[in-house]
Amino acid sequence: MALKELRKEKGILAKKVAECLGISYRQYHRIELGEVKVNSLKLEILSQIYGINGKQIEKNIEEGGTDNV
Repeated sequence: MALKELRKEKGILAKKVAECLGISYRQYHRIELGEVKVNSLKLEILSQIYGINGKQIEKNIEEGGTDNV
């Protein structure tokens, strides 16, 4: 499941996730698309937001990049 799908399933707005990460909505959107790598701190924050481990978050981000193929 792509990160965007996970976010929607959890009922969380992208704007809210971006605020938690301290980045712009646009930057977060690029993360969901798999265009931007996530550092370990942001990965930890995403893990807390979504309630899954960092490896799974990375997998979800990778799957987000395949949505546009």
